[in-house]
Amino acid sequence: MAELDADKDGLIDRTELVKCPALLNAIDAYDTNRDGKLAHEEITKRLRSFSPGRLATCSPTFQVLLDGKPLSGATVQLEPERFLGPVMKPAEGITDGSGIVNPRAPQLGTAGVYCGLYRVLVSWHDNERREQIPARYNSATTLGQELAPDTPQAMIILQLSSKK
Repeated sequence: MAELDADKDGLIDRTELVKCPALLNAIDAYDTNRDGKLAHEEITKRLRSFSPGRLATCSPTFQVLLDGKPLSGATVQLEPERFLGPVMKPAEGITDGSGIVNPRAPQLGTAGVYCGLYRVLVSWHDNERREQIPARYNSATTLGQELAPDTPQAMIILQLSSKK
């Protein structure tokens, strides 16, 4: 809360959630009283519902499209939101020829990733390691995703645009 609640009113509204794209993307699942703001209790309740007493895992599938076409060879990183603490670990994978990737957290092996809130970073480099897509998808990402056990395991499609 301290990190996101800029006006210190004890609630996080949509303008403050810009700093946490995963929560902004999933606000409807957290905002139980439907006031358009998140209280500490709402966030805590939702996260605890994932798997009481232990961390739940899931196996998300992403498809990355750049200008409407599958992006092959892109690195997709899932970076846990900082407020989730050090137990949450990042996950990563590289898209195939169809732009599809199943990111994995190394400590889980083939089990997938921990359920939680993630910043999504997509990088795609040329042969000289120069980034080929806008920073809003990587170093200054605006992409976020909640991964939860109660969310259907449908493919998550990331529609990127090469326009700056």
